[in-house]
Amino acid sequence: MSWYESGGFTISRDRSKDSAGNGIGFRLSVYLGDGQTRTIGLTKSDVQGIRREATRALKEQREES
Repeated sequence: MSWYESGGFTISRDRSKDSAGNGIGFRLSVYLGDGQTRTIGLTKSDVQGIRREATRALKEQREES
């Protein structure tokens, strides 16, 4: 079973979500299991925020080790 199939997620570019007001569009898909997936529209700022939070969490984990 792959990482995604066991409850993972993907973030992909979604050009159909581009707009002058929101900028570049992305799509976050989360696999919940049992064939269920939830999809959320994201902006470039959202994706950058996710990256910052992930980097911070990984840094904290390294400092604990």
